[in-house]
Amino acid sequence: MLRVAKGVPILVLSMNPESGYAARLLQMGVAGYLPKDRASQDLITAIRRVLEGGRYVTASMADRLLALLDGKAPGALPHEALSTQEYRVMQLIAAGQGASDIAEAMHLSVKTVGSYRARILAKTGWKNNTELTKYCVQHGLTDSE
Repeated sequence: MLRVAKGVPILVLSMNPESGYAARLLQMGVAGYLPKDRASQDLITAIRRVLEGGRYVTASMADRLLALLDGKAPGALPHEALSTQEYRVMQLIAAGQGASDIAEAMHLSVKTVGSYRARILAKTGWKNNTELTKYCVQHGLTDSE
């Protein structure tokens, strides 16, 4: 996404919950994240800030990001501890893809996918793919957009 629009600031307007996507997208380089339920109040402000070279998140997301940076995230969700690669593997597992399919899609070896899966389970405390998938569905983390 960002490679295609190099030099163009991207403001994401999303129906997904902030906690699930905003931090990850900001890490990937988007200039701002605005959930659709806040668009009527904040869209103009967000667009202006991004066009002026700034970044934009809602006040609640700013508080959450600062808490994450301080290591004091209240009620931090398990998936927030995952690296970008681990997060993507988690999503693909939740989508029902097997290790070989994930390896091919991400240009990894099957062994590397297995290592990512093991780290995901260790970091989150999930016991198996079923628990992982249930969590992803409950938190709106499946690739539905």
